[in-house]
Amino acid sequence: MPAPKGMTEDSDAIREDESIVFLNGQESVLYKAELSSWQQIRARGVLGARGGRRPVIFPSLPDGRMPVLVRIPAGSTDSALRRADAARRAGDGLIARGFPVPLPAALGLLPQEEVEVPNRTSFLLFLAPFAVISFDRFLREEKESLEARAAALAVVRCLAAVHKARIRFGSIPAWNVLLTLQGAPLFVTSRAIRRRRSGRLSALRDLASLSASLEAPILSRSCRFKLLGEYLTESPLFENRRNRKKIWKRIDGEEHRLRRKGVFPLASELVELDRGKNRLVVVSQRQEELQRHGFAEPADFIAPGSRAEVLRRKEDRINCRFSTPKGRYFLKIHEKKGTDRGGSPGRLEWEGFQKLLRFGLPTPPAAAWGEAGEASFFVSRDEGGVPLDDILRATEGSDFTFRWPAARTAGRLVSLFHRAGFFHRDLYACHLLVKEERIAFIDLQRLKERYIFSMRGKIKDLAALYYSTLSTAVTRTDRIRFLKAYRGGGRLGEGDRRLAAAVIRKAQKIAKHVERGRARARRRGVGR
Repeated sequence: MPAPKGMTEDSDAIREDESIVFLNGQESVLYKAELSSWQQIRARGVLGARGGRRPVIFPSLPDGRMPVLVRIPAGSTDSALRRADAARRAGDGLIARGFPVPLPAALGLLPQEEVEVPNRTSFLLFLAPFAVISFDRFLREEKESLEARAAALAVVRCLAAVHKARIRFGSIPAWNVLLTLQGAPLFVTSRAIRRRRSGRLSALRDLASLSASLEAPILSRSCRFKLLGEYLTESPLFENRRNRKKIWKRIDGEEHRLRRKGVFPLASELVELDRGKNRLVVVSQRQEELQRHGFAEPADFIAPGSRAEVLRRKEDRINCRFSTPKGRYFLKIHEKKGTDRGGSPGRLEWEGFQKLLRFGLPTPPAAAWGEAGEASFFVSRDEGGVPLDDILRATEGSDFTFRWPAARTAGRLVSLFHRAGFFHRDLYACHLLVKEERIAFIDLQRLKERYIFSMRGKIKDLAALYYSTLSTAVTRTDRIRFLKAYRGGGRLGEGDRRLAAAVIRKAQKIAKHVERGRARARRRGVGR
């Protein structure tokens, strides 16, 4: 395929002994920026992770442009080269047709001896205008402000124009869209684009991947529904534009399929140590750090000694925290082996974290888990944050500037959590971690998926959340805002009132159960 008009001709592929090929005459620019070899790029810490396909934005060059790197993992050398070259040609094709794409500057391949797994990794390096930012990060920072809505409209209209030109990405998540200072979108793709005459299904998949990557705390369901209406006014693909709800249901179903498949790939490689009955699984990026702190074997986690600070101790569980020069970690030790679901509590919590991460639901990064005899443990990285109930207790009753956004965010997040088929079974406010108005799930060892009694599971989660906020500054108005966000916005109907009544009845049962447990504890204390 010849280079598009205005582009320089480059080699069609990379030889095995080469590490990088420069495109469009950008060799001298990358040399000055120390990005002219895979060693220099890998020294920035962005090539070692397997599966991470989010573009990495480097600091700006002297001329103001910003390098953007896209990793392309594949199963073999030939596949990696084909994918990288196809992605390069896709960008050239979009530029030739007048669509906004950063300038491709280099194409490279990570040598086999530098990779710990049999998969190969190729990469593309683009040069974007000054001060670009990923679309999802911009929306997360701006929330639902006028600037965020204007940017979302610009992205949707640009995608409609691309579809009108019969071009399909196959998948275009929000982090593959960059925004300039003027709010203009730039598409960064790591896949080959396709030209289709009609291609309604592939267009729906593009919309679904964009919608799925905008997590519930970023854009509400109703806001994304309005964006679909804007897309339909610009795109000629769907003749019956009035039937917007039917199209939205198809996008919603495709979005859940993408989430189940893993639209959010895990960017970490695992190292497993098997010691007979003892077992340790650790993220390779954290292995050396934990070993230097004295955590090299499963027994080191089960009995940390002075290496960790004890935060809370219960009958069969110990919560600890320890610090390394690179960060802080939470260590949860389960002294008894789990028997309810055929796995140790440490393993079940690890699997719960992985499921939520693959689906795109926010959780702290997991670092390790393991088993030693009857005991098990789970380690997660502490990236800051405060439990929701602590913030609500410290919040004055008149301070609605935090309570109202928190109610909407928590409602959308729990709604997405339940619609995905997950049930926490221990969803108290202390198990929702708040950091910069973003909420994440923790304590997932009781997580259940595809519960046969789905409504019962939803009511139990909502009742636990309701009960744990009774002694806080949360008002009836805050609870109504939460319920509206949970139901997707709009006016509350008769079904919503029945749901609220069921939640209150279940919360009353939880209160009685907790009081009976406290009474038994007091009697045992008196007996001693």
